[in-house]
Amino acid sequence: MITKRPLPVTTASILLVLIIVFTFASSLLSMRGITPGGPGGGFQPPAGMRPPTGSQPPSGLPNLPRPGASAGNSIQTMFILICSVAVVGILATLVAAWGLWRLKTWGMILSVVVAALIVLGSIVTSGILPIGRGLLWPTIVCTLMAVAVIVLVFLPVSRRAFAMEAQTQKSVV
Repeated sequence: MITKRPLPVTTASILLVLIIVFTFASSLLSMRGITPGGPGGGFQPPAGMRPPTGSQPPSGLPNLPRPGASAGNSIQTMFILICSVAVVGILATLVAAWGLWRLKTWGMILSVVVAALIVLGSIVTSGILPIGRGLLWPTIVCTLMAVAVIVLVFLPVSRRAFAMEAQTQKSVV
């Protein structure tokens, strides 16, 4: 039997789903200009970011693979890895939102873990990725939504609802 779901828990569930939608949309917009195939079949950066044709690396640098050789394979591998992590993150976030919606204790725990990972990932990637290319505002919005999820889940009214639901489940079993 599900007790009445308080508004903060409902809001946190909806915010988790909105984080997925917003992150997916901003990721698609940030990948404009990246083509999945080029010479050698590797992923190619946008035209303005490609080195000039026939350019040689400065002396003193290690012997880097020539464009289109094994560099394309490592970019494809990284792309597959990033997509795999994204799929796992999307599934974990959806499961957390569903657990919150159903007032399950594991849903509360998973939503806090997922939201904390989103905040941590935003902090880490903001130092690594080229944020100046318009990726700053989606990062800030997703971080604020994740922090809001953590705050909403730990409000006293939310914790009481989870405790009542857990007690109801124990009395039924």
